[in-house]
Amino acid sequence: FKLLTGLEIKSSADILDNINEILSKISEFGITFAVKGAVDLVAYKNMFKLDLLGNPGMTVGGIGDVLTGVLGCFLSQSVEPFKAACAAVFVTGLAGNLIAEKKGYHFTSAELLEYIPEALEALSTFEDNLNISPIDKKVYEVLKSRKMKYFNIYNQ
Repeated sequence: FKLLTGLEIKSSADILDNINEILSKISEFGITFAVKGAVDLVAYKNMFKLDLLGNPGMTVGGIGDVLTGVLGCFLSQSVEPFKAACAAVFVTGLAGNLIAEKKGYHFTSAELLEYIPEALEALSTFEDNLNISPIDKKVYEVLKSRKMKYFNIYNQ
């Protein structure tokens, strides 16, 4: 992020304190950014989402690769990039929380990958309680409508 924008994000507070400057820099590129951290940031032009899911176990190497794979699955189904990035960040964070509930914070990215289908399945339980995450109704609907297609790709 710093190499592209010249801005360094050291903490979640940096995101919140500098959101206008971050969005201004991001809008120069015309692309969607997903910045991982204690609070994940997805931004495109003047739109942004902060996602609070995830845990300290997700600092292990390879988690970004899992996120990228999930993002690629959504993009391959013609989900627009901003919504796809929001969905991928949410699903990956949820999978991290699911595995942490069972194993604690000591897991690998390969183990995280195994929880992606469970995270997608768990989305159906959020339908009446979307306030557990800053994910909005539009992104949830995209996830819900694409869920079975993703399972078909994942299980092949």
